[in-house]
Amino acid sequence: MFDKIINILSKIVNILKRILLIIYVIVIYKVGVYHVPVRTVWGQNNIFDLRYVPIWELVDKKPMGLNVVRYELCVSRAVYQIGLITLIAIALYFALEEISKLFEN
Repeated sequence: MFDKIINILSKIVNILKRILLIIYVIVIYKVGVYHVPVRTVWGQNNIFDLRYVPIWELVDKKPMGLNVVRYELCVSRAVYQIGLITLIAIALYFALEEISKLFEN
């Protein structure tokens, strides 16, 4: 009876690891495509504004009065976001891995 419970818990942990990887891929896709950090530059004085826009708006130049708005990718912020998401996912995955090792013994 106890072995069956441990077997079920081990399977649940393995399913949770797979779900975690799927969620990680979805979040990285969303952050890398739909939520890209950019600097908005416009005017003669190059006024900056930080925004999050879809990646296809990086090539757009929009008129704003007499000035043209340009989006510049903020690479350091994008790397920071993706790195932080990856570290959280790795920590959770290793925690689930340790839990699954407890059920194997």
